[in-house]
Amino acid sequence: MNIHPIFVHFPIALLTVYAILEMIHFRKLIYKIEFFYIKFLLLIIGTLGAFISLATGDSASRLHRDVRALVHLHSNFASATTIIFGVLLLVYIFDWVHLVFGEKLSSSKFSKIWSLKKLVVHKVFSGPVIILLAILGLIALLITGALGGAIVYGVSGDPFTAFVYKIFFP
Repeated sequence: MNIHPIFVHFPIALLTVYAILEMIHFRKLIYKIEFFYIKFLLLIIGTLGAFISLATGDSASRLHRDVRALVHLHSNFASATTIIFGVLLLVYIFDWVHLVFGEKLSSSKFSKIWSLKKLVVHKVFSGPVIILLAILGLIALLITGALGGAIVYGVSGDPFTAFVYKIFFP
C-alpha cells in the first residue's frame, strides 16, 4: 500500500507558506514575536512532515520501476529539500532556546560556549542567509513536487511539470 500521497501535501503547503513568510520583510511584522512563532511552528510541522514524506517515499519508489531515473531524481530533490528546511529548523530551534533560556545560559558555567555558539550562528545564519535558504528550499520543493507529479500523472500533467522535466531530461 502506497501511503506516500497521504503525507506529502501538508509539508508542501506548510513549507511553502513558511518560505513566503520568511521572504516578507515588513518592519512591523519581522520584529513581532508572534511572527517568529508562526514561522517556527510552520517550520517544525512542515519539516517533520518532510521527513515522514521522505521515509514513505522510499517505500513508494519500489512501485515505479519503469521510471527509475525520474524517481531517483525526485528522491534526491526531496532529500535536498528536507535538508535545507532541516537546517533552517535547527537555526530556529537555536533562536528559540536563546529567546527562552538565553539569560540562564548566559549566566551559567556554559556562558563562554553559549556566547561563542550564539556569535557563530548569528554571523553565519544572518537575515540574508536565512532568506536565501528559504528561497532555495522553496525552489527545491517546487522541483520535487513537479517531479513527483511527473511520476504520478505523466510529464504532460501541467506546464510547470513539463518545463521541469525538460530541464533534467532533454
